[in-house]
This record gives sequence, C-alpha cells and structure tokens, in this order.
Amino acid sequence: MTKTALVTGGTSGIGLATVKKFLNEGFAVTALNFKDGGHTAELQALGDYTFKEGDVTDAKRVEEIIAQLVDQYGQLDVVANVAGILGNHTPFVEADLDNIHKVLDVNLMGTIIVDQKAGADSVLVSHITMTAVDSNAPASLSKPVHQLLRRDLHFKGVIITDDLAMDAIKEYAKQTNQNVAVLAVEAGNDMLLTNDYRTDFPAIKQAVANGTISVHQLNQSVTRILRLKAKLGLIKKLGLIK
Repeated sequence: MTKTALVTGGTSGIGLATVKKFLNEGFAVTALNFKDGGHTAELQALGDYTFKEGDVTDAKRVEEIIAQLVDQYGQLDVVANVAGILGNHTPFVEADLDNIHKVLDVNLMGTIIVDQKAGADSVLVSHITMTAVDSNAPASLSKPVHQLLRRDLHFKGVIITDDLAMDAIKEYAKQTNQNVAVLAVEAGNDMLLTNDYRTDFPAIKQAVANGTISVHQLNQSVTRILRLKAKLGLIKKLGLIK
C-alpha cells in the first residue's frame, strides 16, 4: 500500500525540500500552498506528486483536500506542517495588529486546523518560544503549551519533543542548571528526541523516585505510545489498550 504525505507550504524552501524527501522515500505527496511554485513537472518526475491550491486557515478547503487524498489512496499517513509567514519585522510597540493576527492565523491556527482535519496521531513540539502562552520556556519544555494541547485543543495523541541536543536547548539547560529531559517529561511530552540517553534516563528515573515526575503520568504516556504502535501495526493490540 502506498504511503501518503501532505506537506503544507510545500512549494518552496523547507517545504519543497520536505516534498522531495518524501518522494525519494516512495511516498505519494500532495503539496498545499497558495500557489504553485513552478516545480510540478520536476517533482512529478520523482514520483506521485500533486499540487493543491489552498489556504491552511481555510478549514473547509483543508477538509476537502484531505478527503480527496483519503478517497484516492485510502489513508493519509503523514502531515508535515511547513506553511508559515514571517510578517513585518518591527519593534513590538510599533507592530501592526492586523499583521500579527495574520502571522498567528497562518503559523498557529493553520497548523491546528490541518492537524484537526487530518486526525493527527502525534505532534512534535518545537523549541520556539510562544510568548503569548509562556515567555519563560521554549514550547517543547513548557507546561502551559502542553496544557493548551491537552486541555484546550483536546489532543489525545502522542506529543514528541524536537531534538533536545540542539544548541538553544543546551544553552537553556546551562542557564537553568536543570536536565532538559526531565523538564521535557514534566512539561507533558510522551516521547523525547535525545542523543544523551545515558545521562537522561537515570535523571528521569531519579525524578520519578523523588516524586518530581509521577508514575501516573508515565503510565499515560506509555499507553498513548502503545496505542499508536498498535494502530500502525508495529505491535499486536493488547486487551489492556483501549
């Protein structure tokens, strides 16, 4: 069965590179963007590629495109939310409010709309700082950001960190003198991307032992991960996993 991917903002920059990567891996890829970037013939030569014109903030159009993909291929395996705009670079006190709303609509609401319509099984939280939600910690290590996902958006899938070995996170760890893996679990992540497991695993075990991280929280994360693995056919579904 052909694996399928939907890439928003897939006609230029990181989005275009993402499309090419998926095509090279044998995926059937659909790019969603305001306009065709002029690469259609080149991309179709690499594999099963389709361009769809649309706005990620248009929930009806997003739902329509996803329904078309599911109808054609039987499923949608991967959604890559790459669409984003920079907005105007001005001092905060001089910022145009309409421009701020436009940036939030595309970069934040667009991602939420696409994920909701696609029924995302997992979400990767990046290391950006969402000052409107939490100005003290990067989103990947922020409890308020994860509470926004769980409580306000009712997301029940697996939450994953971006790479905890990135320089910005290493610097944050130095400044706060804390283990970032422990902070990531405390924040509400179910899975961590880390290359320092020899340090991180004992630190998490110690945090559980001293009550910083609850066993109940770990059990919830393990259940979400096993449920996703069962859905993907990686393990047999157990009677304990509902």
